[in-house]
Amino acid sequence: MAPLPPLLLRYLLVILIPLFLFSSSASAWKKDEFRNCNQTPFCKRARSRTPHSLPRLIVSDLSISEGHLTAHLQPSLRSDDDVSAGDTPRSLLLRLSVYQNGILRLKIDEDYSAPSAPSKQRFEVPDVVLPDFEDRRLWLPRVSSTEDGSISSLYLSDGFEVVLRHDPFEIQVRRKRSNDPIISLNSHGLFEFEQLREKKEGEDWEERFRGHTDTRPHGPQSISFDVSFHGAEFVYGIPEHASTSLALRATRGPGVEHSEPYRLFNLDVFEYLHDSPFGLYGSIPFMLSHGLKGSAGFFWLNAAEMQIDVLAPGWDDSAAAGNDRIDTFWMSEAGIVDAFFFVGPGPKDVLQQYASVTGTLAMPQEFAIAYHQCRWNYRDEEDVATVDAGFDEHDIPYDVLWLDIEHTDGKRYFTWDRVLFPNPEEMQKKLAAKGRHMVTIVDPHIKRDDSYYVHKEATDKGYYVKDATGKDFDGWCWSGSSSYPDTLNPEVREWWAEKFSLKNYGGSTPSLYIWNDMNEPSVFNGPELRSMLSLRSYNNSIGTGAITCVQTQGGLTKYFPISVGLHQGSALSPYLFALVIDVLTRHLQEDVPWCMLFADDILLVDKTREGVEGKLELWRSTLESKGFRLSRSKTEYMECNFSNNRPSEGIVTLADQVINKSTRFRYLGSIVQSDGDIDGDIISRIQVGWLKWRNASGLLCDRKVPLKLKGKFYKMVVRPAMLYGAECWPLKEKHNSKLSVAEMRMLRWMSGFTLRDRIRNEHIREKVGVAPVEDKIRESRLRWFGHVKRRPPDDPVRKVEVLDLTYVKKGRGKPKKTWCISKTKVREALKKMKRGKAVEPDDIPIEISMPRDALHFGGVEHRELHNVYGLYFHMATADGLLKRGNGKDRPFVLSRAFFAGSQRHGAIWTGDNSADWDHLRSSVPMILTQGLTGMSFSGADVGGFFGNPEPELLVRWYQLAAYYPFFRAHAHHDTKRREPWLFGERRTALIREAIHIRYSLLPYYYSLFRKASVSGIPIMRPLWLEFPEDKKTFDNSEAFMIGEGILVQGIYEEGQKSVSVYLPGEQSWYNMRNGAAYSGGQTHKLEVFEDSIPSFQRAGSIVPRKYRFRRSTTQMANDPYTLVIALNSSLAAEGELYIDDGKSYDFEQGAYIHRRFDFSNGKLTSSSIHSASLREKKFSSSCTVERIILLGLPSGAKKAVIEPGNHETEIEPGPLTLRGGASSVALVIRKPNVRIADDWTIKVL
Repeated sequence: MAPLPPLLLRYLLVILIPLFLFSSSASAWKKDEFRNCNQTPFCKRARSRTPHSLPRLIVSDLSISEGHLTAHLQPSLRSDDDVSAGDTPRSLLLRLSVYQNGILRLKIDEDYSAPSAPSKQRFEVPDVVLPDFEDRRLWLPRVSSTEDGSISSLYLSDGFEVVLRHDPFEIQVRRKRSNDPIISLNSHGLFEFEQLREKKEGEDWEERFRGHTDTRPHGPQSISFDVSFHGAEFVYGIPEHASTSLALRATRGPGVEHSEPYRLFNLDVFEYLHDSPFGLYGSIPFMLSHGLKGSAGFFWLNAAEMQIDVLAPGWDDSAAAGNDRIDTFWMSEAGIVDAFFFVGPGPKDVLQQYASVTGTLAMPQEFAIAYHQCRWNYRDEEDVATVDAGFDEHDIPYDVLWLDIEHTDGKRYFTWDRVLFPNPEEMQKKLAAKGRHMVTIVDPHIKRDDSYYVHKEATDKGYYVKDATGKDFDGWCWSGSSSYPDTLNPEVREWWAEKFSLKNYGGSTPSLYIWNDMNEPSVFNGPELRSMLSLRSYNNSIGTGAITCVQTQGGLTKYFPISVGLHQGSALSPYLFALVIDVLTRHLQEDVPWCMLFADDILLVDKTREGVEGKLELWRSTLESKGFRLSRSKTEYMECNFSNNRPSEGIVTLADQVINKSTRFRYLGSIVQSDGDIDGDIISRIQVGWLKWRNASGLLCDRKVPLKLKGKFYKMVVRPAMLYGAECWPLKEKHNSKLSVAEMRMLRWMSGFTLRDRIRNEHIREKVGVAPVEDKIRESRLRWFGHVKRRPPDDPVRKVEVLDLTYVKKGRGKPKKTWCISKTKVREALKKMKRGKAVEPDDIPIEISMPRDALHFGGVEHRELHNVYGLYFHMATADGLLKRGNGKDRPFVLSRAFFAGSQRHGAIWTGDNSADWDHLRSSVPMILTQGLTGMSFSGADVGGFFGNPEPELLVRWYQLAAYYPFFRAHAHHDTKRREPWLFGERRTALIREAIHIRYSLLPYYYSLFRKASVSGIPIMRPLWLEFPEDKKTFDNSEAFMIGEGILVQGIYEEGQKSVSVYLPGEQSWYNMRNGAAYSGGQTHKLEVFEDSIPSFQRAGSIVPRKYRFRRSTTQMANDPYTLVIALNSSLAAEGELYIDDGKSYDFEQGAYIHRRFDFSNGKLTSSSIHSASLREKKFSSSCTVERIILLGLPSGAKKAVIEPGNHETEIEPGPLTLRGGASSVALVIRKPNVRIADDWTIKVL
């Protein structure tokens, strides 16, 4: 049994906290991390308004101008409205436009021609609406009005019209024949448009949040209005938020579960709640309604922060409640009204109408829809080679291996760490030889390093986002002090795109693709911040009479006294965030012996000798009852007397044996001294550094080795060992001096210089590329703040949220003692890092964002375009890859942030999820919602990014994710390795089978991606999209469709033995595992098996598959096809197959094969549906059909005749897959020897 290490007594009570405490849910704590509506002034103002309480808006000066309907909106003031001179609201400009396929566009903006018009123009979001959309506008010849002139109407499309009510202003889209409304705006009189104006003397426009001040130089400028969906039973859309429900739940009114509105504000949110209306990484302000009466859609093109309420029936007494509509309330901080109404009438019609505005997804390369293997981080080239070989060894296909930020040289993007990745081109070529690809990460935060060419170019050209004063914005992210390219500027996007050329991106090859992360943009010291540890101390010191309390996940402790002169900057302060003594939270603890367990060390803590003895005895008896023995001779204790008080008297015993007392001991790698000093630790770390240096002296003293390479080795191997725990050292000048002297001795030896050479230290540092050690310590402290926020919530580093100090008095003559992360120290460190305005220490970031008053191209404030920044960054990166391939190679770029239109540039994923069953469940409605709003190419991290999934959860996640449009496994660097073969032979087989299912379905998926790129209909679909008249599907969030032909039901609970699956429609469904038929329109209770999740093929569908499993998709290109035909009650079925070269844009010129398969009257026919207008290029395939599987065919069929050729082949019972067992319900036509690209007919006899 390992010895029991030292026991700490007395004054540690503000430092340690038990790891196992606080079983209460973290949800309530996490909700407080986000800026809610009441903390957001524009949202709070808007939500306080009641229906028809605002001044009426009156439509006037209506006319037709250039085919648009234009008018003025004039507020009608009541006699009791208090309006001072010069504050009379100006009229607004309204414009209505009608487009093909039943699309209405509404614009409302300031009237900039008015005498009192503002000098600043509001921001209109460019580049989102398709360039050719205006070509589809219908020219309005006239407008019809009622006799009294109170209502005007416009033709919208056949069967639909637009009604404009003049007083009060209201827009209604309705069915012409019945006059039934579909969508209406301002039916409840909640339209409010805060106009830009000049600031009055003494007026305060600033907003403050957690120590940050938003200057708001243009004042309040928010917009809000109500939108009603008539005839709707549910509404969907407005991603991104996590939820277990696909349908949007009400957020305001009686009986609501969530009282916060849905927030659209792109944020770097780590380990998000699985069911919350708070915003995540992307924002698409598009809402879709559906009910038995039809579907409709509403899209507000606005990139500022938005909050949206879904209003429950009876939400306001003055609003007539009814079950025939859903009311919503939309609020935005800035921008204009640029709204689109879509009338359907069906859900697919609405999606196609929306796609005609914002575009469809970019057709991906075939490898991109296969399996991706990712981790933060694969360490080096050897690790990459080992993982790659592991897939081959275990017969698991994959197509892409990913590298996270650690592959770079010091977080400088477009570079490689040449120690870990000395030959990146060769590494990529080895993968490419197997048909595999690599993806590297490129984020928008550019390291502020004058020797870094990207930063130097951006600085010299003025390409960075500016702060409110006009200087380059300087924020903090993974690369440390960072600036961000202003991608709103087309010139900057062009410059950024050039960085991806093979010439500019050294070490890249044509098989390398890109991952854009952190592009919300994420800024660790941004304005939306949340304290991990908030220190509030009067006089910034601790003295006589101070008391404190600790707020944790479990609750708020009682206040307790602080010892005189307690110095938190002690040797234990590296664990300030990790540990707070159990005494502080005793009333929150369970009745067990509290301990810290780390490797083979155990630490017991109490404030008295008796308390330690009691815990030690309890621990001894616990261990010995389990057959372990506690060493009396090796157990020691230490009395921590950080305040130099008189030591207490007495001894500590264990079973009547006196325990040795120590004045210092090593714990968790640090030397801890009883007096709280760190002299011993500093000396120890320097000795460790010299040990590392001497071990590598053969390299470091070799004159043949370049100095820069020596410096890099030193920074990677020697200095980290010397600075272990330095992020929280309470350094004094003498400590800095010792560290600096030791480091300079090492660097001089490396450089071959001595003091006699009279070479300045700065010159030596420049030659080896090593910054001063004190700068590195400051950088480590500040970077620590960024790392803390990404830790799992059950880590001790996340336990302490607030530490309040009150009644603080500094005793006369007592030295000033401060916390090691005091406000003064942080300010000083930030200023030395040239980061501009200092950040308060209680402003450690959790919600992370750029300041809203930062300035972009054209003087646009960040608040106006925040949600579109990620789209522009994504766009520029995709354009760079497109140019790299001379316009011939389809880019693959994964982005975390997104906005409407992002689908045209690549894929997205759901961000930093967790390894738990709830996040597995919520992944489905999240991906479905993204698909409904245009982002069809999306997925979730398999297994969860944070945490270590149990093997059963990981297997179930692979089985579900095999059907995601984007299929990638990814994990945090603190998690255990989880390559598919690390969980035992049986689970490896299960994961292999799940991945094989995806690869077998790639022909079907690729055809669906082609359809999505043309029509906007998503790959992964809610059941109601295929069965719009089946009410049982409207709120189904657990099952989904893949295209028209496959239904999948996830397994979302541990140890689940059965599941109820609703199969919609009137036709049968065939189990894809065994071919068994199930009736449609019923709920079936099915047994759950470990080797698969329930999946069904729809009767009447034909699904093309491939069953030859190779290393990657490129090696499957010439493999034969299998057609799985599921016959309906009429013994008919149909399906499609799309094929092209899988990588180029030749398909746009006709180089593709598009086949239609039709089975009816006992005959299977293959015919071409190639567009006749596209024949510039051709694509051919020699692939054949090797098997045709028939489900639902009467067993009497014995043979088939194939035309042309008139040759016969046998029909016999067979398995559903090449490796499956016999199945009595499947009939198989083997080797019909027909080419997939030809016309042919197979008649069943």
